[in-house]
Amino acid sequence: SPERMTRAALRGLVRLGIAAPTQDGYRLTGVRVDPRFPNAEDILDHQAAFFQESSEAWRVFSEREG
Repeated sequence: SPERMTRAALRGLVRLGIAAPTQDGYRLTGVRVDPRFPNAEDILDHQAAFFQESSEAWRVFSEREG
């Protein structure tokens, strides 16, 4: 489910030190690296770009199939 995936992602961000739990949610820390992506200087920017590129590809594909 989306909720389970979100909880797993947040646990991973906390484990990596990218996010920290707070009383009312989570906050980003200054950590921006993930050892699984050694060439990404800022994993948050990297993932945001990946999502944006994927979203655009899905849109183009949907229009072709449409």
